[in-house]
Amino acid sequence: MSNVVKINNLPVPTWRWLKVNDKNVQLPDSVNALSPNMNLAKAAEIRENGLSRADYETGLGADFDRYINDLGLKASVIAKKAGDTDPEYTWIKYNADADSAAVLDLVAEEGSVLNVFIYYTGFEGAAGLSDIRIDAAEKATVNLVEVFRLDKTATFYSNIGTKLARKAGFNLSQIVVSGDDINLGVVTDMIGDKSTHNIDLGYLRADESDLDVNYVARQRGKLTESHMMAGGALKGFAKKTFRGTIDFIHGCADSKGEVRDNVLLLSPDTVNRTVPLILCAEENVEGEHGASIGKVSDDELFYFNSRGIPEEVASEMLAASKLEAVAGRINDSRVREYVLSRVCRKCDEEDRKCILDGNE
Repeated sequence: MSNVVKINNLPVPTWRWLKVNDKNVQLPDSVNALSPNMNLAKAAEIRENGLSRADYETGLGADFDRYINDLGLKASVIAKKAGDTDPEYTWIKYNADADSAAVLDLVAEEGSVLNVFIYYTGFEGAAGLSDIRIDAAEKATVNLVEVFRLDKTATFYSNIGTKLARKAGFNLSQIVVSGDDINLGVVTDMIGDKSTHNIDLGYLRADESDLDVNYVARQRGKLTESHMMAGGALKGFAKKTFRGTIDFIHGCADSKGEVRDNVLLLSPDTVNRTVPLILCAEENVEGEHGASIGKVSDDELFYFNSRGIPEEVASEMLAASKLEAVAGRINDSRVREYVLSRVCRKCDEEDRKCILDGNE
Protein backbone atom coordinates (compact mmCIF):
# COMPACT_ATOMS: atom_id res chain seq x y z
CA MET A 1 0.00 0.00 0.00
CA SER A 2 1.35 3.40 -1.01
CA ASN A 3 1.69 5.99 1.74
CA VAL A 4 1.89 8.92 -0.67
CA VAL A 5 -1.07 11.11 0.28
CA LYS A 6 -2.40 14.60 -0.32
CA ILE A 7 -2.61 16.88 2.70
CA ASN A 8 -3.70 20.46 3.39
CA ASN A 9 -6.25 20.57 0.61
CA LEU A 10 -7.53 24.05 -0.20
CA PRO A 11 -11.35 23.91 0.25
CA VAL A 12 -11.88 25.37 -3.22
CA PRO A 13 -9.04 24.62 -5.69
CA THR A 14 -7.45 27.43 -7.66
CA TRP A 15 -5.03 27.41 -10.62
CA ARG A 16 -2.73 24.38 -10.38
CA TRP A 17 0.35 26.30 -11.51
CA LEU A 18 0.20 28.30 -8.27
CA LYS A 19 1.01 25.05 -6.39
CA VAL A 20 -1.18 25.88 -3.39
CA ASN A 21 -4.13 23.48 -3.79
CA ASP A 22 -2.54 20.72 -1.68
CA LYS A 23 0.75 19.01 -0.86
CA ASN A 24 1.90 15.49 -1.70
CA VAL A 25 3.81 13.76 1.11
CA GLN A 26 5.27 10.33 1.79
CA LEU A 27 4.16 9.05 5.20
CA PRO A 28 6.16 6.35 7.07
CA ASP A 29 5.34 2.70 6.43
CA SER A 30 5.14 2.15 10.17
CA VAL A 31 5.40 4.26 13.30
CA ASN A 32 5.83 3.80 17.02
CA ALA A 33 3.01 4.79 19.36
CA LEU A 34 4.17 7.92 21.17
CA SER A 35 3.03 8.27 24.76
CA PRO A 36 2.95 11.76 26.25
CA ASN A 37 5.30 12.86 28.99
CA MET A 38 2.53 14.58 30.92
CA ASN A 39 2.02 16.79 33.95
CA LEU A 40 -1.76 16.67 34.33
CA ALA A 41 -3.53 19.68 35.78
CA LYS A 42 -5.17 18.89 39.12
CA ALA A 43 -8.69 19.55 37.85
CA ALA A 44 -8.25 17.66 34.57
CA GLU A 45 -8.77 13.92 34.23
CA ILE A 46 -7.70 11.07 31.99
CA ARG A 47 -10.57 9.10 30.48
CA GLU A 48 -10.71 5.69 28.88
CA ASN A 49 -13.24 6.44 26.15
CA GLY A 50 -12.55 9.15 23.61
CA LEU A 51 -14.36 10.94 20.81
CA SER A 52 -15.81 9.46 17.64
CA ARG A 53 -12.88 10.61 15.56
CA ALA A 54 -14.46 9.83 12.18
CA ASP A 55 -17.08 12.55 12.84
CA TYR A 56 -14.46 15.32 12.75
CA GLU A 57 -13.12 17.12 9.70
CA THR A 58 -9.41 17.89 10.06
CA GLY A 59 -6.89 20.27 8.58
CA LEU A 60 -4.47 17.78 7.01
CA GLY A 61 -7.44 16.06 5.40
CA ALA A 62 -9.18 12.76 4.71
CA ASP A 63 -6.13 10.89 3.36
CA PHE A 64 -4.16 11.62 6.50
CA ASP A 65 -7.16 10.66 8.65
CA ARG A 66 -7.38 7.27 6.94
CA TYR A 67 -3.66 6.72 7.44
CA ILE A 68 -3.94 7.45 11.17
CA ASN A 69 -7.02 5.25 11.49
CA ASP A 70 -5.23 2.34 9.81
CA LEU A 71 -2.43 2.60 12.38
CA GLY A 72 -4.97 1.54 15.03
CA LEU A 73 -3.51 3.73 17.77
CA LYS A 74 -5.53 4.38 20.91
CA ALA A 75 -6.12 8.02 21.77
CA SER A 76 -5.12 9.55 25.08
CA VAL A 77 -8.12 11.47 26.44
CA ILE A 78 -7.88 14.58 28.60
CA ALA A 79 -11.13 16.07 29.89
CA LYS A 80 -12.61 18.69 32.21
CA LYS A 81 -15.90 18.16 34.02
CA ALA A 82 -18.86 20.47 33.51
CA GLY A 83 -18.50 23.85 35.19
CA ASP A 84 -14.83 23.41 36.16
CA THR A 85 -12.98 26.59 35.17
CA ASP A 86 -9.71 25.94 37.02
CA PRO A 87 -7.11 27.72 34.80
CA GLU A 88 -4.15 25.39 35.44
CA TYR A 89 -2.55 24.02 32.27
CA THR A 90 -1.80 20.38 31.54
CA TRP A 91 1.80 20.20 30.24
CA ILE A 92 2.75 17.60 27.61
CA LYS A 93 6.13 16.91 26.01
CA TYR A 94 6.63 14.71 22.96
CA ASN A 95 10.17 13.61 22.11
CA ALA A 96 11.33 10.68 19.97
CA ASP A 97 14.24 9.52 17.80
CA ALA A 98 12.20 7.34 15.40
CA ASP A 99 9.05 7.68 13.31
CA SER A 100 6.29 8.09 15.90
CA ALA A 101 2.65 9.14 16.20
CA ALA A 102 0.58 10.54 19.07
CA VAL A 103 -3.22 10.54 19.14
CA LEU A 104 -5.01 12.84 21.59
CA ASP A 105 -8.62 13.81 22.39
CA LEU A 106 -9.45 16.97 24.35
CA VAL A 107 -12.93 17.14 25.86
CA ALA A 108 -14.35 20.21 27.62
CA GLU A 109 -17.78 19.61 29.12
CA GLU A 110 -20.41 22.34 29.45
CA GLY A 111 -19.14 25.55 31.03
CA SER A 112 -15.62 24.21 31.64
CA VAL A 113 -12.18 25.52 30.66
CA LEU A 114 -9.53 23.07 29.43
CA ASN A 115 -5.97 24.39 29.05
CA VAL A 116 -3.19 22.31 27.42
CA PHE A 117 0.43 23.12 26.52
CA ILE A 118 2.30 20.75 24.17
CA TYR A 119 6.04 20.99 23.50
CA TYR A 120 7.42 18.99 20.56
CA THR A 121 11.16 18.38 20.39
CA GLY A 122 13.65 15.88 18.95
CA PHE A 123 12.72 13.60 15.99
CA GLU A 124 16.23 13.67 14.54
CA GLY A 125 16.02 12.24 11.02
CA ALA A 126 12.50 11.03 11.79
CA ALA A 127 8.85 11.85 11.19
CA GLY A 128 6.49 12.88 13.98
CA LEU A 129 2.70 12.81 13.73
CA SER A 130 0.27 14.49 16.12
CA ASP A 131 -3.45 13.86 15.61
CA ILE A 132 -5.82 15.80 17.88
CA ARG A 133 -9.62 15.98 18.17
CA ILE A 134 -11.25 18.67 20.30
CA ASP A 135 -14.83 18.89 21.54
CA ALA A 136 -16.03 21.99 23.39
CA ALA A 137 -19.56 21.75 24.76
CA GLU A 138 -21.88 24.71 25.38
CA LYS A 139 -20.08 27.67 26.99
CA ALA A 140 -16.85 25.64 27.29
CA THR A 141 -13.41 26.90 26.24
CA VAL A 142 -10.32 25.01 25.08
CA ASN A 143 -6.98 26.84 25.09
CA LEU A 144 -4.19 24.93 23.33
CA VAL A 145 -0.56 26.08 23.01
CA GLU A 146 1.78 24.12 20.72
CA VAL A 147 5.51 24.78 20.35
CA PHE A 148 7.56 23.03 17.65
CA ARG A 149 11.28 23.15 18.49
CA LEU A 150 12.39 20.11 16.57
CA ASP A 151 15.70 18.81 15.30
CA LYS A 152 16.70 20.51 12.06
CA THR A 153 16.27 17.19 10.20
CA ALA A 154 12.78 16.46 11.55
CA THR A 155 9.56 16.09 9.56
CA PHE A 156 6.35 16.79 11.47
CA TYR A 157 2.60 16.63 10.88
CA SER A 158 0.15 18.34 13.24
CA ASN A 159 -3.50 17.56 12.50
CA ILE A 160 -6.43 19.07 14.42
CA GLY A 161 -10.20 18.77 14.11
CA THR A 162 -12.49 20.74 16.43
CA LYS A 163 -16.23 21.04 17.12
CA LEU A 164 -17.71 23.99 19.00
CA ALA A 165 -21.18 24.09 20.55
CA ARG A 166 -23.17 27.22 21.46
CA LYS A 167 -20.99 29.95 23.02
CA ALA A 168 -17.98 27.59 23.04
CA GLY A 169 -14.48 28.82 22.26
CA PHE A 170 -11.25 27.42 20.88
CA ASN A 171 -8.01 29.41 21.15
CA LEU A 172 -4.87 27.98 19.54
CA SER A 173 -1.32 29.34 19.69
CA GLN A 174 1.26 27.63 17.46
CA ILE A 175 4.94 28.58 17.44
CA VAL A 176 7.26 26.98 14.87
CA VAL A 177 10.93 27.48 15.73
CA SER A 178 12.79 24.66 14.01
CA GLY A 179 12.47 21.43 12.06
CA ASP A 180 12.95 20.66 8.38
CA ASP A 181 9.46 19.96 7.01
CA ILE A 182 6.56 21.15 9.19
CA ASN A 183 2.92 20.64 8.21
CA LEU A 184 0.04 22.16 10.19
CA GLY A 185 -3.67 21.64 9.59
CA VAL A 186 -6.69 22.82 11.60
CA VAL A 187 -10.41 22.71 10.87
CA THR A 188 -12.79 24.23 13.40
CA ASP A 189 -16.48 23.40 12.93
CA MET A 190 -18.35 26.28 14.59
CA ILE A 191 -21.70 24.56 14.92
CA GLY A 192 -23.13 26.55 17.83
CA ASP A 193 -24.36 30.13 17.79
CA LYS A 194 -21.93 32.69 19.28
CA SER A 195 -19.01 30.26 19.18
CA THR A 196 -15.50 31.75 18.80
CA HIS A 197 -12.30 30.54 17.19
CA ASN A 198 -8.85 32.16 17.36
CA ILE A 199 -5.53 30.97 15.92
CA ASP A 200 -2.25 32.79 16.54
CA LEU A 201 0.71 31.42 14.52
CA GLY A 202 4.33 32.51 14.74
CA TYR A 203 7.05 30.94 12.61
CA LEU A 204 10.74 31.15 11.68
CA ARG A 205 11.98 29.23 8.63
CA ALA A 206 15.63 29.05 7.60
CA ASP A 207 18.02 27.16 5.28
CA GLU A 208 15.91 24.92 2.98
CA SER A 209 13.15 24.19 5.48
CA ASP A 210 9.47 24.11 4.57
CA LEU A 211 6.29 25.14 6.39
CA ASP A 212 2.89 24.16 4.98
CA VAL A 213 -0.27 25.41 6.72
CA ASN A 214 -4.01 24.88 6.22
CA TYR A 215 -6.49 26.59 8.56
CA VAL A 216 -10.24 26.41 7.96
CA ALA A 217 -13.07 27.96 10.01
CA ARG A 218 -16.47 26.45 9.14
CA GLN A 219 -18.83 29.11 10.52
CA ARG A 220 -22.28 27.52 10.77
CA GLY A 221 -23.92 29.08 13.82
CA LYS A 222 -25.25 32.61 14.02
CA LEU A 223 -23.06 35.35 15.54
CA THR A 224 -19.91 33.23 15.32
CA GLU A 225 -16.51 34.92 15.23
CA SER A 226 -13.16 33.65 13.97
CA HIS A 227 -9.67 35.14 13.75
CA MET A 228 -6.71 33.39 12.11
CA MET A 229 -3.53 35.43 12.39
CA ALA A 230 -0.08 34.34 11.17
CA GLY A 231 3.24 36.14 11.31
CA GLY A 232 6.81 35.09 10.78
CA ALA A 233 10.08 35.33 8.90
CA LEU A 234 11.80 33.41 6.10
CA LYS A 235 15.54 33.32 5.37
CA GLY A 236 17.95 31.34 3.21
CA PHE A 237 16.06 29.09 0.77
CA ALA A 238 13.11 28.48 3.09
CA LYS A 239 9.60 27.90 1.75
CA LYS A 240 6.22 28.58 3.30
CA THR A 241 2.65 28.06 2.12
CA PHE A 242 -0.20 29.48 4.19
CA ARG A 243 -3.84 28.71 3.47
CA GLY A 244 -6.41 30.43 5.66
CA THR A 245 -10.08 29.91 4.80
CA ILE A 246 -13.16 31.48 6.35
CA ASP A 247 -16.23 29.53 5.26
CA PHE A 248 -19.45 31.44 5.93
CA ILE A 249 -22.04 28.66 5.60
CA HIS A 250 -25.67 29.51 4.85
CA GLY A 251 -27.46 30.29 8.11
CA CYS A 252 -24.49 31.85 9.94
CA ALA A 253 -26.08 35.32 9.95
CA ASP A 254 -24.25 38.16 11.72
CA SER A 255 -20.98 36.22 11.88
CA LYS A 256 -17.51 37.73 11.52
CA GLY A 257 -14.22 36.33 10.30
CA GLU A 258 -10.67 37.51 9.75
CA VAL A 259 -7.54 35.88 8.30
CA ARG A 260 -4.15 37.55 7.85
CA ASP A 261 -0.51 36.62 7.25
CA ASN A 262 2.37 39.00 7.92
CA VAL A 263 5.67 37.78 6.40
CA LEU A 264 9.18 39.18 6.79
CA LEU A 265 11.55 38.10 3.99
CA LEU A 266 15.24 38.05 4.98
CA SER A 267 16.59 36.59 1.74
CA PRO A 268 15.81 37.00 -1.97
CA ASP A 269 15.84 33.20 -2.35
CA THR A 270 12.88 32.41 -0.08
CA VAL A 271 9.56 31.22 -1.49
CA ASN A 272 6.36 32.48 0.14
CA ARG A 273 2.83 31.55 -0.87
CA THR A 274 -0.08 33.07 1.07
CA VAL A 275 -3.70 32.21 0.24
CA PRO A 276 -6.26 34.03 2.42
CA LEU A 277 -9.69 32.87 1.27
CA ILE A 278 -13.29 33.75 2.09
CA LEU A 279 -16.17 31.49 1.01
CA CYS A 280 -19.57 33.07 1.46
CA ALA A 281 -23.04 31.50 1.27
CA GLU A 282 -24.62 33.97 3.72
CA GLU A 283 -25.32 37.64 3.02
CA ASN A 284 -25.24 39.24 6.46
CA VAL A 285 -21.64 38.56 7.47
CA GLU A 286 -18.34 40.45 7.79
CA GLY A 287 -15.14 38.96 6.42
CA GLU A 288 -11.63 40.38 6.22
CA HIS A 289 -8.55 38.83 4.67
CA GLY A 290 -5.12 40.03 3.66
CA ALA A 291 -1.38 39.56 3.63
CA SER A 292 1.61 41.79 4.27
CA ILE A 293 4.87 40.63 2.70
CA GLY A 294 8.09 42.62 2.76
CA LYS A 295 11.69 43.01 3.87
CA VAL A 296 13.30 45.04 6.64
CA SER A 297 12.79 48.71 5.77
CA ASP A 298 15.57 51.26 5.33
CA ASP A 299 14.18 53.27 8.24
CA GLU A 300 14.38 50.24 10.53
CA LEU A 301 17.94 49.47 9.43
CA PHE A 302 18.96 53.11 9.99
CA TYR A 303 17.48 52.99 13.50
CA PHE A 304 19.48 49.87 14.40
CA ASN A 305 22.68 51.04 12.67
CA SER A 306 22.57 54.32 14.57
CA ARG A 307 22.72 52.23 17.74
CA GLY A 308 25.63 50.11 16.57
CA ILE A 309 23.60 47.02 15.65
CA PRO A 310 24.68 45.36 12.36
CA GLU A 311 22.08 44.71 9.65
CA GLU A 312 22.20 40.92 9.99
CA VAL A 313 21.65 41.04 13.76
CA ALA A 314 18.88 43.64 13.36
CA SER A 315 17.08 41.45 10.82
CA GLU A 316 17.22 38.43 13.10
CA MET A 317 16.03 40.45 16.10
CA LEU A 318 12.99 41.56 14.10
CA ALA A 319 12.36 37.99 13.01
CA ALA A 320 12.58 36.66 16.58
CA SER A 321 10.10 39.34 17.65
CA LYS A 322 7.45 37.54 15.56
CA LEU A 323 7.64 34.59 17.96
CA GLU A 324 7.83 36.79 21.01
CA ALA A 325 4.61 38.53 19.98
CA VAL A 326 2.69 35.24 19.82
CA ALA A 327 4.22 33.97 23.06
CA GLY A 328 3.38 37.24 24.79
CA ARG A 329 -0.32 36.70 24.11
CA ILE A 330 -0.46 33.29 25.85
CA ASN A 331 -3.01 33.62 28.65
CA ASP A 332 -1.04 31.76 31.35
CA SER A 333 1.99 33.43 32.93
CA ARG A 334 3.87 30.19 33.65
CA VAL A 335 3.48 28.84 30.11
CA ARG A 336 4.18 32.27 28.65
CA GLU A 337 7.42 32.71 30.58
CA TYR A 338 8.55 29.18 29.76
CA VAL A 339 8.03 29.77 26.04
CA LEU A 340 9.69 33.18 26.14
CA SER A 341 12.70 31.88 28.07
CA ARG A 342 13.20 28.56 26.24
CA VAL A 343 12.08 29.44 22.73
CA CYS A 344 11.72 33.19 22.17
CA ARG A 345 14.07 34.36 24.88
CA LYS A 346 15.57 37.80 24.76
CA CYS A 347 19.20 36.79 24.48
CA ASP A 348 22.55 37.75 23.12
CA GLU A 349 23.45 37.85 19.43
CA GLU A 350 24.86 34.33 19.31
CA ASP A 351 21.79 32.81 20.95
CA ARG A 352 19.44 34.53 18.53
CA LYS A 353 21.46 33.30 15.58
CA CYS A 354 21.23 29.74 16.84
CA ILE A 355 17.45 29.95 17.17
CA LEU A 356 16.99 31.38 13.70
CA ASP A 357 19.25 28.78 12.16
CA GLY A 358 17.07 26.06 13.69
CA ASN A 359 19.77 24.53 15.88
CA GLU A 360 19.06 23.16 19.33
